[in-house]
Amino acid sequence: MAKPTPPFKEILFFSHRMDIKNAVRDAVKKYSFESIHFDAPNDITEVIEKTTSSDRSVLILDWEYGHNEIIEILETAAQSLKVETRAIILIANEMTKKLLSISSEYHVSKVHTGDISIQKLIELMDQIGKDEKTNGPLRSIISEVNKNRSEDNWSKASEILENLQAKIPDNPQIICELATNYMNEESWDKALSILEPLEDLDPPHIRSLHLLSKCRLKIGDFEDASKSLEKAKMINPFNVDRLILLGNVLVECDKIADAKANFDEAKRLDPNNTAATQGQGQCLLLEGEVNEALSLLKDIESPSELASVFNSSAVLCIRRGEYDKGMDLYETALKTIKDNKKVQSRLIFNKGLGYRRLKKEDLAMNCLEEAVKLDPDFEKAKKHFAIIAKKLKAKIPEHMNLSKNEIEIDLMETDFDFSFSDSFNEYDVSDVDEDDSTDIF
Repeated sequence: MAKPTPPFKEILFFSHRMDIKNAVRDAVKKYSFESIHFDAPNDITEVIEKTTSSDRSVLILDWEYGHNEIIEILETAAQSLKVETRAIILIANEMTKKLLSISSEYHVSKVHTGDISIQKLIELMDQIGKDEKTNGPLRSIISEVNKNRSEDNWSKASEILENLQAKIPDNPQIICELATNYMNEESWDKALSILEPLEDLDPPHIRSLHLLSKCRLKIGDFEDASKSLEKAKMINPFNVDRLILLGNVLVECDKIADAKANFDEAKRLDPNNTAATQGQGQCLLLEGEVNEALSLLKDIESPSELASVFNSSAVLCIRRGEYDKGMDLYETALKTIKDNKKVQSRLIFNKGLGYRRLKKEDLAMNCLEEAVKLDPDFEKAKKHFAIIAKKLKAKIPEHMNLSKNEIEIDLMETDFDFSFSDSFNEYDVSDVDEDDSTDIF
């Protein structure tokens, strides 16, 4: 008598242990009579490629291959959009806090620890099969959402998710996917409104907490963003990106020591993480440890990235009223980054905005003129120079190369609030043309 068709079609298995590999292969054969396609790539590059190409294959991963490598595969399985479309089994020698945390983070279906047998593997696949009969239809719909997103058809993805939520209103996964769509559409308040009811779930839902914190960060609610991130961190303290995000939020809350502790932990988990290094450097700059920060940041190869660290630190100092400290950071950055005129022009431009905030228009105008000398095509600097020059009734030098319209700019523009951009995008050292600056990038 033939066995019924299994509820999943493919298993992707990854391990360096030949005995485990043989046991899984034999278990699949006995479970399915070859009706399941079994694939066991030999290296991590291959398994990542195959994970990317099929978002419905069941993953069976050997935790003992290497924690960082398995996390990389799980991250790939979740895709950049964190869409949850497959069942996952982890096999490990023993249960640890890290294994539990990672399993929760990536919605692992089953974790088996200790000795493994063919019979136990068959039981695990049977459990996954039963789960797939229940959750498979939902996973198929989420897979369709993922397909529409990858084709940049976010409106269709939103339509699918809104219809799905109307039918299943309290499902955290559906809410998270819909919130992700709203965030992509810049509808942050809508995303926030559907995520907030998930904040106090017991047990906590880690992804909803992470998305909630991003919404709060976007609207400037840094204190509450830090609280939701701290909750997520309690579930999984090993997520490097979350540690860095929490560090950045705590910097905004002026909790520099706590921020540095999170950046330090991220760096311990991922020693080569540039964002963690930049966070550490920013904390040192804000604590006044400029030489130590420079020593730490010396290996950052991109002048643009280094300038961004100084720029964001200077902006925070000026926001806090530490104007002299902020201006000193700009000076240090300009002395450190000597060989790239475009990056220097952005730093001097931002310094000029700092002087505008201090109502020192003459010093601001000097900075803006210097920014244009360094980059004659820097139109934003020209515009701000014209605003101040008209206000002060100052003569505009010919080398500024301003058109008549720019010179006659409406004085109402002087009422602008020259606050600094939270993301450093509006007045930003990253505004450098990569093609023009081969020595930066």
